[in-house]
Parts: sequence; C-alpha cells; structure tokens
Amino acid sequence: MAAAERHIKKQNLPDDAELNEAIFLTEICGNLTRTVQGSKELKERTKGDCSPVTKADLAVQALVTLYLQETRQRFNLCAEEDSSQVKDEEMLLAVTALVNEHFPFSVCPDRESFTTEDITSALDNADADTSKVNECWVMDPIDGTRGFVRYGQYAVALGKIKDGGLELAVVCSPNVPAGRPFTDLCTYDAESDSHQSPGYNSEQTDASLLAALRGHGCRETRFEFGSTGLMFEGMDPINVSNKTALFEFNFCESVNFPPPSQAKTARLVSAADNPMYQLDSMAKYSLVAAGEMDCYLRFSGMGRQKIWDHVGELLVIEAGGMVTDVNGKRLNFTVGKKLTENIQIVASNGKCHQAILDVAEAVLKGEGSL
Repeated sequence: MAAAERHIKKQNLPDDAELNEAIFLTEICGNLTRTVQGSKELKERTKGDCSPVTKADLAVQALVTLYLQETRQRFNLCAEEDSSQVKDEEMLLAVTALVNEHFPFSVCPDRESFTTEDITSALDNADADTSKVNECWVMDPIDGTRGFVRYGQYAVALGKIKDGGLELAVVCSPNVPAGRPFTDLCTYDAESDSHQSPGYNSEQTDASLLAALRGHGCRETRFEFGSTGLMFEGMDPINVSNKTALFEFNFCESVNFPPPSQAKTARLVSAADNPMYQLDSMAKYSLVAAGEMDCYLRFSGMGRQKIWDHVGELLVIEAGGMVTDVNGKRLNFTVGKKLTENIQIVASNGKCHQAILDVAEAVLKGEGSL
C-alpha cells in the first residue's frame, strides 16, 4: 500500500496514527522545500516584522492546512503565515503551483488540483488560539527562513498540542548532513568566534527527520529526497547525550543576533572559552535530542517567542532531556501564539540543567535582563 493511501478521511485518529500522518506530511514538505532551494529561486519578501518569507514557506503551510481540511471535519491549527503575504499574483501563482505539484491527491480522489482561492483561504485557516482550544496543530512551515534563503540550516516542523502540552512533534532538517559527529562537520569562524554549521549541499541525497510522541520516546531516521513512507515504529530510538561534565558540553545558539549573555553563560558554566555552535532553526532542538549537542540556549526575543518556534521541545523531553525557561518552568503552549509565561529558554541533556539555569540567572541579572 502506498504511503499516501494509508491516510484516509477519518476523525479522532489515535495519537500514534496522527504522528505517522505528521511524519508523512513533513516528508512531503521537506521534499518541497528542498526542491525550491535546489532551484535557486529563493525570492524573498519582507513581512511586517522585517523577517523574510518565501513561496516555500507559504506553500508548505497551505499544503498542510489543505490536507487537514480534506481529511477532517474539524481541526484547529496555529501557524506562522497568512494570506497577506500572497497578495501579488506572481507569488500566489507560484505558491499554488507548488501545492498542486506536491499535494498527495490520493487522500482526496475527488480533487485534482487547488485554485488560488483555495490557497488564500487555507492560509487564513491557521489562526487558532491555543488558550481557547484543548487540541491544536502547530506548525512552522520553514523555521529559520533566513537560513533557508542563504542556503544554511532550516527546518520544517509540525506538532500537536493536547491537554496542555505538546502531544507529538516532527522536525525535518533537510540540510543536516549524514555523518557523525555533527561537530566535526562544522567550521570555526574567528571573526564571530563561533563554530558554523554546514549548509546546502547539492550532492546530499537525504534528510534528517526526528519524531516524538508523548510518553513513547523520540526517534530519528533519514529519508531519501523525493520519497515518503516512514512510520514512527520503524525509526531508531534516540537519547540525549550522557555527559555530566559541563566543561565537555557543546552549546548551540541561533546565527541571528544572539545576545552576549548566551555565550557568557556557556563560558562560565564550562569554565572554559568554548565557542558556541551557531546554526539556524529547530535543527538545534534535534541535535540536542540526538546527543550531538548538549545544550541549546535561546535568550533572545524575551516575551516574544512564538509557539511554533519550539515544536522541537518535545523531541528533547522524550529523548530524556529537559527544556525550561531560566526560572525552571516548562514551556506553556496554552496561552496563545506567544510563550508569554516563559523567558530565556534552556534545552539540555538534563544532567546539569539546574547548574546552567543558576549561572544563566546570575548572568542575566547582572546585565539587567531579568
């Protein structure tokens, strides 16, 4: 049976079946984004918050929304984009063409294609308020669009919030190469005093994909570009690193405007001048979950973190790690689009989590950031 044919119109699927649907969709969207990046047609538009958006971001969100519309009588979805980004005809036609090229039409035999009106409607059907619903899909169509347009790291992330927390999560990182350890694939940059991750490689033939189900662990695999068919039960269980000596920790952060407090915290905790590993996107959560990184610090955007940027939280938790803010509180996904109840975030292997929090708190207080 083909992968797409397993996904029939049905309500109230068990959580593991919905996870396999999310894996299926993330494979499709990983393929879509890789196709666009490989085409070198990465014309970006600037949104109101000065962040970039591309036709790939919009096509991924529209495709997933249309899939949910076609396979469910009702659903809630909270995602990043909306139809205001496709008001010009060129962008709208490009997004529509991408969706029609990659959508799994076998799930809805009565459909052969979607119109531009279908696309704009779908993009506006992803504005659910997690403070008002018990179950809600959450998606970042391309996390790290800045990395995407400069041929660096990015991720496609899809999760579901249920009963107050993430119930399932899938993160695909198309530009994370095969081969371990990841640190050996990075290069030191003296100007920024940081390790820079590898980026797009036209010869790379597969993508990294991690998935987690609450209470059932985290698993990872790689899939060949252009293919689908992964199932959670066929993936490899993974765990965070077992390092307990902070001086051995590898810390990672975003490429984009990281506050000095992050690097200062890492240096003080490790008692060494240990340059950060910098890369875009939720690939950082994936690397911590897989034991390739030991801690991810995100102190920027205090009070403005979006829930879709942290779908990877469940990966780390289910791999045996910890994710909290600097006050030790778990991330609260049920207060709307922003994590308004959480500030500066730490994701680690959990072995020395409190020590990292204590140092971070002291650093931030010293800088007046708390």
